[in-house]
Amino acid sequence: MEACLSDEAKAPLADADVTDMAMVSAGHMFELRAQVQVRRRGTLFAARAARLAAVFGAYPSLEAMPAAERTALETETLGAAVADIWTCTREFGLRARAVPGRRHRDTVVPRSRGPRP
Repeated sequence: MEACLSDEAKAPLADADVTDMAMVSAGHMFELRAQVQVRRRGTLFAARAARLAAVFGAYPSLEAMPAAERTALETETLGAAVADIWTCTREFGLRARAVPGRRHRDTVVPRSRGPRP
């Protein structure tokens, strides 16, 4: 395997089986629903990405979500309130680089590395 990774990082990837992988929404093309392959075994990334993609497809905006479901999303998946993540994202300038539109904030929040507990 050729990559600019250390041997410690290459080992788990070399040992990965097809069942250890998952297809999830690409963070940089979230609103287009582009998919990338990630390692599922040992991480929660694939499950969290699937949850965010499901929410994005199910509701016209984050405000349209039922309060209980939004609270669950914030505590279980995002790790912070949507408002806090959005504020942090704006401060780091992602707003200028993202594609503006009606659901702009809804696509930027999942990509953010916003406040984490």
